[in-house]
Amino acid sequence: MTTQKSIHQQRRFCVLFINSTSEIGGADIDLLEICRHLDHGRFAPIVVLPQEGPLSVEFEAAGVRLVYLDPAPIKRFRNPVQLVVFPLRFALAVLNLWRLIRREKPAIVHVNTAVLPAAGYAAKLAGVPCVWHVREIELLQRSRVVGAFLRGSIRVCSNRIVAISDAVAKGLGAVIQIKVSVIYHG
Repeated sequence: MTTQKSIHQQRRFCVLFINSTSEIGGADIDLLEICRHLDHGRFAPIVVLPQEGPLSVEFEAAGVRLVYLDPAPIKRFRNPVQLVVFPLRFALAVLNLWRLIRREKPAIVHVNTAVLPAAGYAAKLAGVPCVWHVREIELLQRSRVVGAFLRGSIRVCSNRIVAISDAVAKGLGAVIQIKVSVIYHG
């Protein structure tokens, strides 16, 4: 007879974290700390980064497997070519992330910023629960079109939303408040 404890020892749950940068910033450090404090006996974290960067070594030292691919973050476009190319980058990101999700079979996808709608759509298409960690207010309010697209993507694709403050939660709009939990930074 198998006990409950031995079942947990036999299976580690894969958590796929998707991050928008490989740099040192608030969301990046927060994700690193989340990964450092996971119970690695129960969870097998994989972090998607756009390329190798300053935090790559830190993630690896924390026992995190890294995958490098472009998650097509929505940020300021510095020239018209970036704007024209973005729909192709977005479609490729959805496809590549969907393939990764299907291959790795994570129990959950954790999207680490509001600017990664491709990650949410890939999780939705793969049928994997998505937790969206929202940290930004300014981006959701900068442009009506971009803000509406990001809020709509978060609403449609997420199963749960983690907002880092009441102000961020309010900025997501009243329609999705039922999915939102506010968890302040430690």
